[in-house]
Amino acid sequence: MLFVIACLVWAILSLGIAFLSGWLPGVVIPERVYMAVFIPVFFLMMIAALSLMPKFSKRNATLLFVACLAVWVLLFVLDQAGNLPSKVVGVIGTLNLIVLAGLLGRALATGFKRPAELIPVCVVATAADLASFAAGPTEKLVAVLQDYYAGPMTAPPPLADYFLIKIPVWGFSDFMPLFGVSDVVLLVLLSAGAEKFKINDRFLKIPVSGLGLLFGLFLAHSTSLFMPGMPLMVLFFLPLVLLRSTEVRKITRSDIVYSIVFPAIIFLGVSI
Repeated sequence: MLFVIACLVWAILSLGIAFLSGWLPGVVIPERVYMAVFIPVFFLMMIAALSLMPKFSKRNATLLFVACLAVWVLLFVLDQAGNLPSKVVGVIGTLNLIVLAGLLGRALATGFKRPAELIPVCVVATAADLASFAAGPTEKLVAVLQDYYAGPMTAPPPLADYFLIKIPVWGFSDFMPLFGVSDVVLLVLLSAGAEKFKINDRFLKIPVSGLGLLFGLFLAHSTSLFMPGMPLMVLFFLPLVLLRSTEVRKITRSDIVYSIVFPAIIFLGVSI
């Protein structure tokens, strides 16, 4: 019930800001105020909604996963046909992606057997994100999305747009993207993994991987450059859990092999 309430509050606030920006286009909010208030508020609400998700169970997760996929397909079809307002797509699409990412992250976290397995997961996730950003799918998707958002945005959005977490931005009629759903999956995976082994990965009650993602948003805005989120999340998360848990530091030979072999395969794959 608390999870549903959190989602409803997110939806109401999102629609409220989005519609207000449409009703009062002459009102200008300084960009610094927007960066200092709107993004942290929505980010903290996302963290709150994820933390209130019910405990993972295969039956309930399967039903919810199928429901999320059905909602995603329905939104895509109706939006491509021009039958839904963009604000509705922004709210429902973002909420749906957050729920889906939370499910996937918690499902993947059930596979952890030892705390030290967090290390190869962090290394592989970082390598995959950097490789994808440098010469992989992310590079191509960023180019497509930049062309779309730099243009008039009158045509239906590209497919990649439906995998982005968005918030309303003052003065824009459409929701604007913050980061991809894969970043939220990793956030939940790391936090759920730490929770499983009773490792405190929080700073001021917020998962440090989430703080890394938030830092990446401000860094991207201040430099006007696209920043891959996963390396920054790992940079915040891994040193803290290594410091707070001796079990995480008990790496085995297989952990070292996975941390070397899989990144090597990933970088080799994008270089071919």
